[in-house]
Amino acid sequence: MELFTKIIEIDKQLLLFLNSFHNSYFDTFMYTFSKVAVWIPFYLSVVFILFKNQGKKAFWMLLMLILGVVLADQISGFMKDGFQRFRPSHDPAIQNFVHIVNNSRAGLYGFVSSHAANTVGFAVLSSLFIRHRTYTFISLGWAIITSYSRIYLGLHFPLDILGGALTGLFIALFLYFIYTKYISKKEQTASLHSQQIPIAVLLLTVVSIAVYSAVN
Repeated sequence: MELFTKIIEIDKQLLLFLNSFHNSYFDTFMYTFSKVAVWIPFYLSVVFILFKNQGKKAFWMLLMLILGVVLADQISGFMKDGFQRFRPSHDPAIQNFVHIVNNSRAGLYGFVSSHAANTVGFAVLSSLFIRHRTYTFISLGWAIITSYSRIYLGLHFPLDILGGALTGLFIALFLYFIYTKYISKKEQTASLHSQQIPIAVLLLTVVSIAVYSAVN
């Protein structure tokens, strides 16, 4: 119990340290980066190249990706209700010291992070389907920045992020195992031309967020 208490205290101190680095530009950048709707074009671009290269077979890949998001949301929500660990923005011990953006404090509990579970799960599973080193690197970078944005915004502790990332990782690996064992045993690889589409869409979205943050 003493070790657990010490780990929680270190987690809180790490949150306060990481959350302390902020300015008006990154307030807007991280707040926007954290929005799910901003990344819809990226999600659609991934679906597009899967169908472009695999035809009707991509239906099962899409089903796995959708199932991954649903499982990540449901499992992370179940864990939040089960563990009932306050978010930094609601923790009575530190909430007055946490930097909050646009007074957005989200729900009461934060372990584990749904954002981390969803983005890491999507990045890993889609990378296993697409099989392109640059895409894997870029998509995992996107998941990492999204996860960090939740710390920046004062909505999750680092352990919330770690727990969410592991949840998303396990879900992605489990679904890929199901896919390769029961649906298709052939490795799926997108064409070189198609692989650039989601990479370009993701990077263009990041640049757009950066420009938007600079003028607001």
